[in-house]
Amino acid sequence: MSGHRTDNDEIGRYAKVRRSGPFLFVAGLSGRAADNSIPGVTQLRGGETKLDTLVQANACFENLKALLAEHDVMMNDLVDLTCYLTQMDDYMEFVVAFNRAFEDYDAPPRTTVGVASLPDPHLCVEIKAVAELRGG
Repeated sequence: MSGHRTDNDEIGRYAKVRRSGPFLFVAGLSGRAADNSIPGVTQLRGGETKLDTLVQANACFENLKALLAEHDVMMNDLVDLTCYLTQMDDYMEFVVAFNRAFEDYDAPPRTTVGVASLPDPHLCVEIKAVAELRGG
């Protein structure tokens, strides 16, 4: 499943999605690809790493859309998002990705929080979501 690490047996019991009543709760989702690669990571000369918030945010929203579809839920069914950024200076790039993701849907309420780090040092965006199931 894209968006969640899949190559580490130690985190295998990690609940990625949970249904409770008429709601679907999605655990923190990244832009990680199915092969566990992380988009928007560039290795610069001298060993420095550049993280692209816009690329990772776009990938997060694509992963979210795909995961919701697996559960017969759409972006319009989202009722709450919590978004984590390691680089709050890139907040407006995140907003561009958010607006693009919801240009055809009603955007849900959103809280965006700056954090010091995420589980992988190459991640700069993570999204946690709650959706209402159809027929709720």
